[in-house]
Amino acid sequence: MYVVASLIVAAWVTLYPRLLEAYQEPVNPPIVASLCRYGEEPGTWLDLPSMEALQPYPLQRMRLVPDDKLPHKKVGGRWQLYNKDCQLSNRIRADLLDPPQPDAPTPRTNVFFIGDSIDGLTLEYTCYHYAREYGINITRDVECPPIPCLHTGNVALAGSAPNHCITERFAMFHRFVATANPEEVDFNELLGLMIFYLEKFSGVKEPQLVVMGLEFWELAHLSWDVNRTYEQVNMDHTFLPKWWLESFRQNYTSLIRLVRQKLPSALIVVRTNAFPWYDCQDGKPQERKGWAKKMFVGQMNAAIRATARELNLPLIDVAAMSEGMVPQQYLNPGDYVHSLHWLNLEAFNIALNILHQYTAVTTASNSR
Repeated sequence: MYVVASLIVAAWVTLYPRLLEAYQEPVNPPIVASLCRYGEEPGTWLDLPSMEALQPYPLQRMRLVPDDKLPHKKVGGRWQLYNKDCQLSNRIRADLLDPPQPDAPTPRTNVFFIGDSIDGLTLEYTCYHYAREYGINITRDVECPPIPCLHTGNVALAGSAPNHCITERFAMFHRFVATANPEEVDFNELLGLMIFYLEKFSGVKEPQLVVMGLEFWELAHLSWDVNRTYEQVNMDHTFLPKWWLESFRQNYTSLIRLVRQKLPSALIVVRTNAFPWYDCQDGKPQERKGWAKKMFVGQMNAAIRATARELNLPLIDVAAMSEGMVPQQYLNPGDYVHSLHWLNLEAFNIALNILHQYTAVTTASNSR
């Protein structure tokens, strides 16, 4: 017993200074704290897609949904905040869809998504939304360089590493990250490749915005990944132990700080995860039985919120936005785990509003 206690004390003595060091310095500039908390303010829905528009469709691909089943004109305008001083505007339309003004410079909006399949799908949904808006083709051929594709009137969307979508108005890149554990992922290589593609296709070395979300697969590993049994946490647990959550937060913070080191000027935002469909009796997923419990998702979202507050990171609380909905309204019927396209796009619109205000405030500050 004494030996076990000694090991626990020794581990904590080693871990505590690293945790303290990781949490003490904000990641974003202090001015970010003065921005509207667009992703955390209480709000309400002005409009929801009809249930008929949310019927199952193959592989979650928007391009397979007829126009009359997707009210795409409303994208970016469904969620409204109660705070009259912090109202959302439709930045998806203003920044990504509306044609550039001929008499005003319109810089391309460059975005990095670093996270799981939710982030990859958000990139893809945005790309198809743009193509549908202008009635143009999507080029998915990985061998088609994005810039020449634009010259032919197409939109380039590639599922290679990194996933990317290039249009005249925006360039987006996504890398799938299955875990924040630095022992399992070479984050330097991951970020380096994204920066390489951005510079190649957009001529700049940094995006304006980085959206981070990777708790989706951290949770999935707990239920079915036999290669990570060393974590000693699985579906038999009623809740995630505090030590596991602190370990995740330490890794998550280290990853965010590495992103800041590689991208010193980009605005970094994080998001929570919408709750999948759960059994009311045991809290386990209804459809994808091998996924994490409802309790686990709630704890992980709380850990993300705490980290965002400590590091001065704007938060997009997708879990709060979807609160009160039935699963059929916001989850893909293919697995009832992945959130639907319309919810992802509304969350992304919040990220663009945060970026818009941040850009305006920093520009005004620099001009003084």
